[in-house]
Amino acid sequence: MTWEVPAHEVHELAPRRTRFCVCIPAIDEDGRLRRQLEKMRPRMDLADVVLADGGSTDGSTDLPFLREAGVRALLVKTGPGRLGAQLRMGLAWALEQRYEGVVLVDGNDKARCRSSSTSCRAARITCRDRGTCRAGRA
Repeated sequence: MTWEVPAHEVHELAPRRTRFCVCIPAIDEDGRLRRQLEKMRPRMDLADVVLADGGSTDGSTDLPFLREAGVRALLVKTGPGRLGAQLRMGLAWALEQRYEGVVLVDGNDKARCRSSSTSCRAARITCRDRGTCRAGRA
């Protein structure tokens, strides 16, 4: 099997802490992404957070802020593509890191972050029962 993963840079900000990963695709979300990360912070013991950035230029992916916010890694797409490329980049990284499950959450602060524990349980069940991670809703 060959993967078509766009060219990207990896900025690991913290070591792996959990079995699950929340992958957030974002581009120029500025205040929305920051608010979302603040809301997610109390639940970051359930899943590591990785941002799959499409090339933000608004300061929303400032490394010192992301490190303080508890983000595990920032992936910055440098090759062509849009949202699909960001998702491929984030999911490929999560698989390489051997996470048991991946939860996808948009970076626009519209997600209901309090449901993280349900999403992590669903991701774990999906990965364990199927042998591979599949997209789906919790």
